[in-house]
Amino acid sequence: MYDVSVIIPVVSKSSRLARTREVVRRLQEQRAIALEIIIVMQGFDETETIGIDGVKTIFSRVFSSSHSRNVGACHATADLISFLDDDTFPAASDFYRRVKTILDVGAVDFVTCNIVSNGKRLAASRIESDVQINRQTIIGNMWEPGLTLRRKTFLKFQFDATLGIGTIHGSGEGFDLGARLVDAGLKGKRLAGLEIDHPPLPLNSEFDVQRTFYYSLGNGSSLVARGFHKAYAKQLFKQVAKTVLYPCLNRWSEAKLALLRLACLLIGPAIPRGVPKIIPNQLAKDLIDGEIDPFPKVEPRIDRATA
Repeated sequence: MYDVSVIIPVVSKSSRLARTREVVRRLQEQRAIALEIIIVMQGFDETETIGIDGVKTIFSRVFSSSHSRNVGACHATADLISFLDDDTFPAASDFYRRVKTILDVGAVDFVTCNIVSNGKRLAASRIESDVQINRQTIIGNMWEPGLTLRRKTFLKFQFDATLGIGTIHGSGEGFDLGARLVDAGLKGKRLAGLEIDHPPLPLNSEFDVQRTFYYSLGNGSSLVARGFHKAYAKQLFKQVAKTVLYPCLNRWSEAKLALLRLACLLIGPAIPRGVPKIIPNQLAKDLIDGEIDPFPKVEPRIDRATA
């Protein structure tokens, strides 16, 4: 019997598979805890796996990180489930033992953690003390990597599959889920003493533009959908201020990103959400070339499991 099921969405043939294998190995080094490691492989090549014994692999032909997490949760067997990205892993070997102890006490229903990395550009700001997650504190403290909660609780809510990587609204799924959990009366906490490792973000303009575009669409849509209108207005004001200030400081690249974020925040809530439409470049080429069926009818299934 497993103590925690850890679910990781992975894109088939991704250049990050080497990092994902490191994630799995780090999970297997967790002490005094029995982990069920579930990889949800998004792609059409069902011969490809992580290649590490003891990992359950589920194949899905839908390219959506949120949908993949939901699929993984449906196949999980532990009472507790946790979510990681394909490039994040616990910094300490007792991470999940401590998480389980905290949740077993029953004072909180879900936990998130610190995301740490080395580099000039970090994925998230660090906290030095625990933060109770509520509608006043949830922004900037709620995300998917490291999120752990009871499986039965998650299955009542689940991630919104129209948010997150793989969709036009490419972010906001963690915030959206957290807001729904809080609104339902559940208690959450971001724990400063629990850390997961995240690689530093790339320092290039192409990455900045793509991240700003998709993330801002999702941020704007999820803020409005969950009724955070004051926070949404504050974000709009900040971007307006930046578009005015940065040109005066001759910081043109930042001014352009601020203008892009402002535009995406504005149009994000107006764009209808839908099923995932963004797919890897090579798969897009294959679809255009007619090499594979663009509308597969195969449901996600467990093709192999060595666990």
